[in-house]
Amino acid sequence: MADPIRTFRHFREVPRHLWRWPDFSPAEIACRGTGRIKLHPEALDKLQALRDRLGKPLIVNSAYRSPGSAL
Repeated sequence: MADPIRTFRHFREVPRHLWRWPDFSPAEIACRGTGRIKLHPEALDKLQALRDRLGKPLIVNSAYRSPGSAL
């Protein structure tokens, strides 16, 4: 069974035990305007697998934008 998609009001609220992507941080994935984060495990697993395959850092410019965010 796939992990559920979860939304947190701020990236600091993401429990450590849910974060399994060592090359990315919740702050990097969160909305830059509000700090809100939508945790989509399947998408993040694929992003981590790509990073592992490339062996180089990936820069995430925009992973999630809150509705109504000015950014």
